[in-house]
Amino acid sequence: MPDMLVRYKKGKTNFEIITKEGSVSQYREGTIKNTDDVVVANVIFTNHSKGERASDEQLRSAFDTDDLSQCLEKILLTGEPQLSVAERKAKVEQKRKEIVDYFRKYYVEPRTKLPLPAQRIDAALTQAKIRVDPDTPAARQAADAASKVVAVMPMSKSTLDGTIKIPHQYVGSAMGSVSKYCQVVKDGYTSEGSSISVSVAPGDYDMLISDLTKATKGNFTFDIEGQQKAMASGNEATEKKKGGKVGKKGKGGKK
Repeated sequence: MPDMLVRYKKGKTNFEIITKEGSVSQYREGTIKNTDDVVVANVIFTNHSKGERASDEQLRSAFDTDDLSQCLEKILLTGEPQLSVAERKAKVEQKRKEIVDYFRKYYVEPRTKLPLPAQRIDAALTQAKIRVDPDTPAARQAADAASKVVAVMPMSKSTLDGTIKIPHQYVGSAMGSVSKYCQVVKDGYTSEGSSISVSVAPGDYDMLISDLTKATKGNFTFDIEGQQKAMASGNEATEKKKGGKVGKKGKGGKK
């Protein structure tokens, strides 16, 4: 397994240590506790390629100590790993997933106003030739890429607005889910139960429906403005196979 260099810069001086591949992230996550299990050798270089070691004076100037273990810990926690190809690829893939999740949460299909499938968003990123930076926040990258992505895949930034109706006997168990995923615009009661006007981010839609289905045993409706009644995706698929209309039967549909 190849080694990985970690570089820490203080002023004009570089401090470099050699670590075992994959161990730095594990150390930062707390999976590995001992620096001896991370570094290849307990040596701090100012230029590893030339074999130049840091002097005690240089360590004291940069770290206020020449204690090797303390200096190693500082470099491991705050230094810049020179990532291996495999590690960089994994980091890019994780950031790409975060960008897809951002679009799914805050954007909808313009015509139906429903959440966008993750696979389609990912394909749109590829088609729009979006370059993913593993070190830049996903929200910032998504905002910068939005115009290019919209050009190849129609979408609009939006919320899903509608009314959730829950029978009296399930209000207590279901309101936690409503509060967790929705912004409540208005709530009230009818002879049948609670009627709540809400706004929900598209990316929270599936979890909202899933949690409400569990809390009410399927006895609720979510009328999205301009749409048929919402229901859990699994039941939607079942109804489509049976030839039924979405929202007429099953969990989340009208009884």
